[in-house]
Amino acid sequence: MRTLANQAKFLIAIVAILWGIEVVDFLIRAFSTNSLDRLGIRPRRLEGLLGIPCAPFLHGGFKHLAGNTVPLLVLSSMALVAGSMSHYLRAVGIIILCGGLGTWLFGQSNSLHVGASGVVFGLAGYVFTRGVVTRKPLTIALSIAVAIFYGGLAASLLRFTVGISWTGHAFGLVAGVLAATTSSKITAKMS
Repeated sequence: MRTLANQAKFLIAIVAILWGIEVVDFLIRAFSTNSLDRLGIRPRRLEGLLGIPCAPFLHGGFKHLAGNTVPLLVLSSMALVAGSMSHYLRAVGIIILCGGLGTWLFGQSNSLHVGASGVVFGLAGYVFTRGVVTRKPLTIALSIAVAIFYGGLAASLLRFTVGISWTGHAFGLVAGVLAATTSSKITAKMS
């Protein structure tokens, strides 16, 4: 029970940080021509590499952040149920690094990528794949829930919408699958 409470506090803290950063960015934009969003991923530009760890914490406004908050909380909770806090942190690290690097390498030139949606897609891929790989009843149930409630995420990869990072979503998903398969291999070796 204590673990669940700690995990809930952790997720609430992450969401509070994301909203706090967006409030700061709003204030910066209100009083200057700058924005924290400039720290996002800029494909194939050296300064854009800094965006890999920064982009998931930056959003193009409150509406953008609101759209990411609920799925981030739900999928993070599912990932924590499917494994431990260390599995979750490792998976998110892989998703941010590999998904961000894929976006940096293959994103549209002269574009800027910000937002936690790559992590959302990554967590969907992670939870789904973890169920397929581990074949434990709980992870299979979570995998089915992801397919039912978030299966539309995969379908959204077939739509190209201006202002939405298709590459961030796609590489986030791929990174989530990678995180689940490598996590399962490490867990199997430790057993």
